[in-house]
Amino acid sequence: MQHIELVEGEPNEIPSSKLRPEIAKNLYDNFSPEISIDFPTVLNDNYILRSNNYVGQICIPDELSIRINPKVSVSNIFRMIDYAYDLHEFDLLEGSIDVKMIDDLFEILAFILARRILDRIQKGLYCDYIEEEDHVP
Repeated sequence: MQHIELVEGEPNEIPSSKLRPEIAKNLYDNFSPEISIDFPTVLNDNYILRSNNYVGQICIPDELSIRINPKVSVSNIFRMIDYAYDLHEFDLLEGSIDVKMIDDLFEILAFILARRILDRIQKGLYCDYIEEEDHVP
């Protein structure tokens, strides 16, 4: 299986010897909203792959895996969300967890979830009041 790394919006040249034409056509036919592909020409014997403002992973089973990394680091994305929505939740990321790849996102989300669960337990779990009527003297 072949692996290709892309950065969102940046072109990546793949030699035509490294990418079979039927796989390139499959990418063009099935993933054109997510990724653009320029086929080899007389002047350029390379495929040029570029993400169309998408990040994530594209897989063609047993053939190809394309990982599209964001142009901005994941930690910066969290800081932007924190600032935009005034969450104060992502302040904990400053220096405590280093984010280099999108895979690190899961570790951060698990850390935030665990911290919020502990905070909720310390404040007490939510309980409904049970309505009860009784005649007392």
